[in-house]
Amino acid sequence: MVGALLIIQYSVHPYFGAAFGPLTFMICVLGGLGNMFGALVASLLMGGVISLGGILTSTEMAYVVAFVIFIVAMFLRPEGLLGRRE
Repeated sequence: MVGALLIIQYSVHPYFGAAFGPLTFMICVLGGLGNMFGALVASLLMGGVISLGGILTSTEMAYVVAFVIFIVAMFLRPEGLLGRRE
């Protein structure tokens, strides 16, 4: 479903998903592996940071800010935002 919506905005080629790979990995780990609600919260957080950063600065700088937030969050909560310690 999402792929059909992305075709409208992006050109499709064999390496199409490579651009979204690091971002999706970052969202899954930030939310807590195996936690769907955590992934939702992390995706909304990262989407907001990237959108706001893209408005205030450039899109490339917005991804840098999102990655820095990811690194700081991993230092503070290594299990993810909503992950549980085992």
